[in-house]
Amino acid sequence: MARVLVDSSVWIDYLRSGNSRESGILDKLIQDDRVCLFEIIRIELLSGTRSEPEYRMLEDRLAGLPWLVMPHGFWSQVARTRFRLARSGFQASIPDVSIAVMARLSGCPLLTADRPLIQIAKLLTIKLFRPR
Repeated sequence: MARVLVDSSVWIDYLRSGNSRESGILDKLIQDDRVCLFEIIRIELLSGTRSEPEYRMLEDRLAGLPWLVMPHGFWSQVARTRFRLARSGFQASIPDVSIAVMARLSGCPLLTADRPLIQIAKLLTIKLFRPR
């Protein structure tokens, strides 16, 4: 079974309340050992913690997950992709474009609840994770 790249929008809900549909999906993916992480998502999650103990606890929890490694030329691909999106009228954040590019390069489907990232994924024909 393929690993799934899970965006911070899903992680944040999962870690706070866990009430969304996506949180339930993430819980199942964790149980099945199918989650992978990307450094930008890790940074977004850790920077949102409220205290040093919470930071350390989350850092330890995330350290056990497999990581996607940025290939050579990754940032050039992010720049080119963001340029193409902007020329088509879509202004996208660098973190969102980075996550989308990583999902495309790794071949991992993307689980996200973030509307702009969903739009980017559709524009770039990146597979969104939809459980059966």
